Amino acid sequence: MFTDPLNQHPAWHVKWGKFQLTVVNEAPKLGTMQEVSGEIYDNGKAKRFRADEAIADKASLVLTLAGRVSVFSAEDNTNLTCDKVVYLAKPALLRATGNVSVKSPKYMITGIDEEVAKADFSIIGSPDMFGETSGK
Repeated sequence: MFTDPLNQHPAWHVKWGKFQLTVVNEAPKLGTMQEVSGEIYDNGKAKRFRADEAIADKASLVLTLAGRVSVFSAEDNTNLTCDKVVYLAKPALLRATGNVSVKSPKYMITGIDEEVAKADFSIIGSPDMFGETSGK
């Protein structure tokens, strides 16, 4: 589990089948994990995920999930699937790319190349809705 050092709340928890760690100056810097599942956290609320691979960058508070990605919120029964998700713990955004689909009881979005969502799924839209440029 990785905890944000500024507020001591967990940012994510990753379980893996295989793991590779990059160490810089005797400190863990970057971990690449395969066959992954776990949780990402926003305000203490967990969203479950699974993917073929994850890369965790503690310094920038970024978790990248790639390959058959699924992020599920049991709280509002919303499921995001895509080829890749970049979770930015600060500001709690999910940037999804490749074959993006979002399904919930309220809406269904399919066939999109790129979407950005607040980690609680309260707002989902194009990168420009969030003041970002396309990650393509």
